[in-house]
Amino acid sequence: MAEFQIDGRMRVDSLQKQFKEAFGGTLRVYYHHHFADAAARLAEIRGEGAPATGELAVKGSMKVSTFEEKMMEQFGIEVQVADATNEVLINNNALLSACADAKAKAGYQREEYTREYWVERACEANVAIADQLLGIIQSFAPEYQLKYNKIYIGLQKDGTPKNFMGFTPQKKELAIRIEVIPTPAFDAILTEKFGEFKKDDKGYSLKVNTDDTEKKGGFFKRLFGKLSSNIDALKPILQQAEKESRK
Repeated sequence: MAEFQIDGRMRVDSLQKQFKEAFGGTLRVYYHHHFADAAARLAEIRGEGAPATGELAVKGSMKVSTFEEKMMEQFGIEVQVADATNEVLINNNALLSACADAKAKAGYQREEYTREYWVERACEANVAIADQLLGIIQSFAPEYQLKYNKIYIGLQKDGTPKNFMGFTPQKKELAIRIEVIPTPAFDAILTEKFGEFKKDDKGYSLKVNTDDTEKKGGFFKRLFGKLSSNIDALKPILQQAEKESRK
């Protein structure tokens, strides 16, 4: 039965190629809720908290759900298994070796995730931070709600995803992803407000705790307001935050 090894040095496109050659299916690989760059190495898109090193042996006898869970555990990377034409997701109970089998496509049902799922996965206190941040958003845009997903909590408006920001509760804090083109001015403001953060060409990642939501509520409100109305209209909030940082 076909099998192969995955490690952090492997590129996304190489992983996808080997997966298709071994099992006949398509592997969707995600980074910050978007499809990952095909040229990126797995170590570069590794999720926070995932082991720094290690390998994963992938076997055809694995269930789809088991493989997806192990990719998250070992690399902190969300993946989904689809058919050869990348049109239909494969049933979670199907074996990887059956990806090319039409029966494996039958009966696929998308799992529903809830607040309770995230409380169990992280903790009540840090899920509550996401609730507090939603409250800030709803103070000026009451139609927004949280959308619970497998690896993050997103935002939705009238049932439509609006993921200009995503939340990932962890055991010790809440990770926030801000989808906005980085600028030197915004770098400076986040350094002033939060100290440490990470960024790439699509946005910023930072961690917050309960004290942050209490002390920086005004900052979050202006930030959310600008992002929700126009993700590129950051100048006013940057100017206001810069004034506050000088006080």
